[in-house]
Amino acid sequence: PPAPPLPPGTKAQKAPDLPEKAKADAKASRGGTLFVGGYTDGVFAAGAPIEADTKRSYIDYTIHVLRPGVHQIDLVSSDTGSYDPYVRLLKGDAELAHNDDGGEGLQSQLLYVLDKGVHKVRVSSFGAAPPAAPVSYRLYVRKIN
Repeated sequence: PPAPPLPPGTKAQKAPDLPEKAKADAKASRGGTLFVGGYTDGVFAAGAPIEADTKRSYIDYTIHVLRPGVHQIDLVSSDTGSYDPYVRLLKGDAELAHNDDGGEGLQSQLLYVLDKGVHKVRVSSFGAAPPAAPVSYRLYVRKIN
């Protein structure tokens, strides 16, 4: 489904740079809760669950939106040579939006008008298979308008 129109004058913000790459032996992220205005660092690796429809490995994060408005979701990785970040926004099981290369280079970025409530951000890779070696990522969610 197409994203709702953004308010006039709304612009994406550049995601902050990703810190040093996580150690290769780090355990795969298991998802969790992410607060609007915050970020989480994770590791995408083999062993993550597989989406039935796309056959992609994924990690889910829950966000609780308290104030409706335009939100920006960035999924960035310093290792885009072996990992192409892909992000999906869901409410329940319904997809609201998805993005592959909306950020800088191969980074993923979504701008979406979110209503109050619980939403899900799904981290995955554009390719069906997870990367051969674990790769780090950073996921941001912030309200911009």
